[in-house]
Parts: sequence; structure tokens; C-alpha cells
Amino acid sequence: ANRKYSIMTNNLPVNLSRAIDAMAGAAVAIDASSGDFNYLKLTKAGEWVHGAEDDEVDTQSVFAVDTESFFAGFQAWADGSLEGEEIRLLTEPPVTKADLPDVGAEWKALLGFQLVCIDGADLGLQLVYKTTSKGGITEINTLMKSIVAHVKSGKHDGLLIPEIKLAEDSYRHKKYGKIYTPVINVVGWVAAMPTNDAKPEVVAEPEPEIVAEAEAPRRRRRA
Repeated sequence: ANRKYSIMTNNLPVNLSRAIDAMAGAAVAIDASSGDFNYLKLTKAGEWVHGAEDDEVDTQSVFAVDTESFFAGFQAWADGSLEGEEIRLLTEPPVTKADLPDVGAEWKALLGFQLVCIDGADLGLQLVYKTTSKGGITEINTLMKSIVAHVKSGKHDGLLIPEIKLAEDSYRHKKYGKIYTPVINVVGWVAAMPTNDAKPEVVAEPEPEIVAEAEAPRRRRRA
């Protein structure tokens, strides 16, 4: 972070200030969890689900994003098997792709964060979202940029935690047909995360669908 930015955020809690600085310089990241947290994913049918039973998430539910939980790294999959995973919080030294071992599969960048439902049918639900897809990484990076811009504006009145709703978009791929992509809509801001004692661990997510997302047209956001 540059000197001007550091001055603008030096009245924040230390952990949050470090997290905002990390987001300001971030490119990609990852996540997933166990314990009281379930991993979140967007299915091929365009539904947001979580947990081992793929329970559906209500897209009208409002979630608070843990701004200190963003992390990044890499995953390597081969024939449906996770061959390797290396991740770090954004506030920690980053994983360097060049230093990753040869596991016989391609290492792909990963990005993610933790979120908790604060209003709606999923109240209290604690989730972790991580993705290696281009659309997902783009959406999370957009979320981080929104957080940084909000904090830097100096007009947040102490409301530093984004409230989001989950949605989806789609495009037509000439080979795979209709492809759904994640949408994360910021709908407001709150002062703090809900208090809980859960300490989730990062775990592997299911192998991501491989599609040529670079061919996707401009997205149509759906609330």
C-alpha cells in the first residue's frame, strides 16, 4: 500500500487494516472449510448449494463477508482427484507458483473467503466460498475492489463489512452449451461480523467444471 492509503486507514483495527491493505494489492485467492462451516458452490444448473448434501442457498438471504478471511493459492486436479493444494491468507506471504512441486497435474489459481448469513431463510449459516474458475475469481476480485474503494472513500461511518446476496449469470458456449457464472452483489454494509467461536479449516473443494470462460460475453447481473 502507498503512503496516502496507509494514512487513510491507520485508524482501523490492526487486523482489518492489514486485510484491506492485502486486498488492495491482491490478484487471486482461495478457500473452503470444515467444522461449523460448509463450502459453497454454484452448480452446473446455476444453483447455489452448500454442504455434503448440496443444500440449496436462498438467493434472497443476506450474508456478511469476513473481510479478514480472504485467501489465495493454487489447486491441482487430475482425473477427479485432488493432487495438491497450497493456500495462504492474503495477509500472509503469498504462495508462489514457481515454488510448487510437480504433482503431475496443472496448478490453477484459487481465490476465496468466508461468509455468514445475517438475514433471511439461511440465518446463521456459515460458509466458505472458493473457486478456480475465471468467472469466480473475477467476481471475488471485484468484491475486494469494492471493499477497498469503500474504505478509502472515508465515507463509511464505521460500516466496513459488506452485506451481499448471491446470484448467477449465464452465457452460451458453442461446445458446452449454457454455462452459469457466479454473481456477488453488494447490497449494504454493517459495522461488524456476527460473533461466533467457529475456527474453520481450509479443505478441498470438488473439482471445478472446466469450460472456456474466456469466451463469455458481458455479464447480465441478476439480483
